[in-house]
Amino acid sequence: MLFAIIQFLVFLLGNFFLYRYINLKLGVEQLGVWSIVTSVSSLISAGLINFNASIVPLIADAKTKKDNVTFDNLIFTGFSMSFIVSLPMIILIYFILKYGLIYFVNEDNLYQESIVLMPFILLSIWISNISSIIIGFIEGLNYTFVRSIILIIGFLVFVIFNFFLLPKYGIVGAAYAQIIQFLLICFLGLLFLFKKINLYSILISNKVCLTTIKKILLPSMNYQMSSLVMLFFDPVTKLALSKFGGISTVGYYEMANKLAMQLRNPFLSILQVTIPIFASFNAKLFIAEQVKLYKILFRFSFLGYSFAAMALITLLPSVSKFLIGEVNTEFIFICITLIIGWLFNSCVNPAYYYNIAVQKISLNTFCHIIMALSNLILCFVIGTIDGNFTILAPSFSLIISTLFLLYKHEGSFYKIMLLFNLKDFIVVFMIVVESLFMLYLIKYKLNETKYIFFCVTVFGIILVTGFKIYMREFISIFYSIRKIDK
Repeated sequence: MLFAIIQFLVFLLGNFFLYRYINLKLGVEQLGVWSIVTSVSSLISAGLINFNASIVPLIADAKTKKDNVTFDNLIFTGFSMSFIVSLPMIILIYFILKYGLIYFVNEDNLYQESIVLMPFILLSIWISNISSIIIGFIEGLNYTFVRSIILIIGFLVFVIFNFFLLPKYGIVGAAYAQIIQFLLICFLGLLFLFKKINLYSILISNKVCLTTIKKILLPSMNYQMSSLVMLFFDPVTKLALSKFGGISTVGYYEMANKLAMQLRNPFLSILQVTIPIFASFNAKLFIAEQVKLYKILFRFSFLGYSFAAMALITLLPSVSKFLIGEVNTEFIFICITLIIGWLFNSCVNPAYYYNIAVQKISLNTFCHIIMALSNLILCFVIGTIDGNFTILAPSFSLIISTLFLLYKHEGSFYKIMLLFNLKDFIVVFMIVVESLFMLYLIKYKLNETKYIFFCVTVFGIILVTGFKIYMREFISIFYSIRKIDK
């Protein structure tokens, strides 16, 4: 858990400074080009089976049972599949995007830059697919701290090389840095594996086994379905924003979405720890314990993200000033929209992980389908009506899919309402009012000193009021979470 938290902090701060550097050096349009082209990673991930999802538990199981034959076959087959399956898909995606990007990137010079950038991005994604298998092997051997250390080193090298390569090569320099990052992860991962297992002997003395392929593929199909339908979420959002709002809007979305996602990562890390606990309760038919744990996690996820969201919304003018160099209304509006969308989604995270633990993954898949299809429809409906409000589509789709999964988990909307109390509606009301007031202030362009004074004042009021209202519940949740982690 400690190394996972360190990894989160390093990634958060590194991305924060990196986006500022790219934006100030190259401009938000270049960041938009990068975002559009890198979104093909989702296309490739959907074209590839999510081997890592099934490799980790299979490796762990074979190692625990000391089944060396199965263990060796898993290592060899995993490597073979990561090399062979991904390459044809990458080549296919290259030709599709070469002739399809022009529809979404209207400016000719930016389209040409996208075409130049694309081969390097595709190469980095192919290498990252191989590196993810290697990292999966390490995680399966129960060396999760080594996994975190390797990923942290790779990310720091990526950030450092960006500072050297961006001034000389432009946005292509970021692609070079990413290739170096994944090559380094592969090298460090292989180095560790060579020390822990007889990797050389495994790779030269084994053959691809059909039984092992089935073991890897079958558990991955539900995850694969989710990956396929999620093609209609982030990549479609970026393409729609590019079409209806312009390439600079995609750049703002990339930064805003990264902020919103990083805000929820600490809560997701803690929720992931509860999967085996839910599974154990389910196997022992401890229904009362399941319900109690679920309610604790629901309150933790909702309240934790709510106050984190209020803090971030309050600081958005300062964040915008740091990242972009000015208080940008469009960036702040996109941030607020996404933060509120993910706030609603935070309510469903405990149910989502509960479904994984008790093997109800199909419900999660249906949730993804609803999210993706509603986003696809809303992006083009809203974008056609008014391109400036296309960003509302992903937030609405998050709310719709959240209501679906909560309804399936609770059984009725009345039971969903029972999860909340009057204080919670006050918190949501405060977030909405704060967001509207923030946009109102930005519209009338207060000077920087007044912005900072406003941010500090509101931030202090939120912390004092929030902790005063929820102090006992926060303390109770804190001790409950500590017991779970132990």
